Amino acid sequence: MAISAACASGSLDISHIEQVEASVDPWQVELQQLSLGMFNSHLDYIQLGDMLLYREYWSQSVHATGLTPAGYRMIGSALQSPTLWCGTQIDTGTYAFGQTDVEMNFTTPVDSHHLVLLVPDDMFLATFGEEVEQAHSSSHTHHVYHRALPADSPIHRWDQLISRYLGKPGQLASINTCGSLQAQILDDMASLIDTDSRTARYLTASQRNKVMKEALAIIESRVDAMPVPELAKRVGVSQRVLELAFQQQLGVP
Repeated sequence: MAISAACASGSLDISHIEQVEASVDPWQVELQQLSLGMFNSHLDYIQLGDMLLYREYWSQSVHATGLTPAGYRMIGSALQSPTLWCGTQIDTGTYAFGQTDVEMNFTTPVDSHHLVLLVPDDMFLATFGEEVEQAHSSSHTHHVYHRALPADSPIHRWDQLISRYLGKPGQLASINTCGSLQAQILDDMASLIDTDSRTARYLTASQRNKVMKEALAIIESRVDAMPVPELAKRVGVSQRVLELAFQQQLGVP
């Protein structure tokens, strides 16, 4: 299932593991079935522009080797039985993070339910800034994030989002709805990784006000709209910091 720029939702059923290999674009993987029996797969997804969030069921244990999607950052977790990601067990309180286009492997159990988020590299960089980009690039390529309270894990909220909008492409056609869902998911993503956006929540009132005023001055000097990533770059902060400044000062993102 290739990613396009549209906002949509849908489902996909597959009855052969070879078909999974052929349909998981932009993943570049080879799959090997480890358990005996007929393989079945069911996938539900919501696509928000170039961001893709999906949950998938595999009836049999599978070992995958290959590359993470080129041009994307990946966050994944198991909805039920744990999955082994690059040698580390992933469950509902643990998240796998994959750099773009790097070698990886994972092993799923029988009756695996897992959830995956793909965020374009440019969106990741625009949202979290150069500092986070450098931290992830200079560190090991396969991060694992642990949450102390699985019940508070974003995995459950993302699962609910898929259920809510599954089969409702009309709602996702709204630019406001699509943008709001993107912001919500990126906010959850920020809560999982160490970013300057987390410390941005504790900017002083004067710092927040300065960021907001500079952004408003740029907006008011133009007759046409400016994309938020470009506005953040002009102000000299990440998109996430800019959004938080507006949220904290005006109550709107």
